[in-house]
Amino acid sequence: MKNWSRQYNIKTPISYVHEEDDIPKAIKSAIKNGTRVRAMGSLYNFANVVEPMKSGKVFAKDHLLSLEHFNQVISYDEETGYITCQAGMKLKDLNAQLELYGRLLPNYGNVDGQKLGGLISTGTHGRSLNQGSFSSIIKSVRFYDGLGNKRTLDFEATDPESVELCDAVGLSVGMLGIISVITFKTVPLYYLRMINSPQQLDWVIENWQELNEKSDYVEISYFPILDMCIVGRSEKLILAEHENAHLDAPGPYKRNSERPHYLKVMLEAIVGLWYVSTFFFKFKLFRSMYHKVYQNALNTAQAEEYISMADDVIIENDSLELRHIEMDICFDFEQGPEFLKRMRQYFKENPKRTVNPVVDIRCSKEERFLLSGAHKRRAFWADFLCIRYGSKKNSSYHQEIHNLFKDMKFKRHWGKHSCMTPEEVQEIYGENLE
Repeated sequence: MKNWSRQYNIKTPISYVHEEDDIPKAIKSAIKNGTRVRAMGSLYNFANVVEPMKSGKVFAKDHLLSLEHFNQVISYDEETGYITCQAGMKLKDLNAQLELYGRLLPNYGNVDGQKLGGLISTGTHGRSLNQGSFSSIIKSVRFYDGLGNKRTLDFEATDPESVELCDAVGLSVGMLGIISVITFKTVPLYYLRMINSPQQLDWVIENWQELNEKSDYVEISYFPILDMCIVGRSEKLILAEHENAHLDAPGPYKRNSERPHYLKVMLEAIVGLWYVSTFFFKFKLFRSMYHKVYQNALNTAQAEEYISMADDVIIENDSLELRHIEMDICFDFEQGPEFLKRMRQYFKENPKRTVNPVVDIRCSKEERFLLSGAHKRRAFWADFLCIRYGSKKNSSYHQEIHNLFKDMKFKRHWGKHSCMTPEEVQEIYGENLE
């Protein structure tokens, strides 16, 4: 079994949860037999937190617990908008169910195949300085600790013990137990007025603060080979509550799956070059040809405006055929301009690294969770996509990025690849790890 990006093969034995009692039984059985059990989500993870390895080998005493059959809505409260779900449910299935109730989650990302337990356990974030991670919209959670005991947490509780535990469990990377049931806060169904426009990086640097503070949602995609960005801005629209509400929307209505999104176009444009580019990129002629392919693709993304459902995503597949890996690192929001200048200089001095097609930049609101990149600060995430990670020519790319920004004290995304050493993790997170 492979993960989403086809980078890792999962070899650990897998058991399946069909009803909630299966979870404590699995934990207690592992204790009795001296083995270890970990929850498995949709394998969107680029890190090996699902299948910890030592010297390239799976720990012999591990086994995984899949919740893919534990995937139903338990209840929906019309008065509060709270929806309670089993943790094995996928985000896209939750969104589809919420639409029937005339509700949605207040945030959204680029993919929606994650299981809800993994979604909150790794700190999955969206693209808004006005919204935190998906963990920030939890009302309550039920989980089973390392002894198989059932625990229920109300994230609106105010007593010190509950607050401390919620701050840890809300983003725990599976370290505190196995999550079984989650209740989310929802908002009335809304649409988005989407505006995508090509911009020079200098414009983004100059308008960094205003761009992110005055837009409901923002995603900045930087293409190193062009030294240009696509800036995607979204304005939230709450329209009439009826089945064809989008027909009354002020502008053309398109679902993302029905239109040639610029990122899809970029991926399709280079798919033929994907596996050979790291070898041929040392030749200036090839880089020039690669540049033209990108420029032609970028031309399809000339400024456009349209209306879309807020739960539309860019990539709808549960697996991505292109072998790649991502490192998503998190900085203080105020460091944005300095980060962008330093990133540009890196690609200018290392033109062969521009084979890696895009750096996606998205912001996140300050939040409470101890292991969050946005813990007690407004933050932005920079997602460095690396193609053919296992190749000798390109495998050091993320390490170079890590070293480049190390002095800026960035934090890691727990669901993405990281070059942090245990000592660096301890230094950055300190007592929050205790």
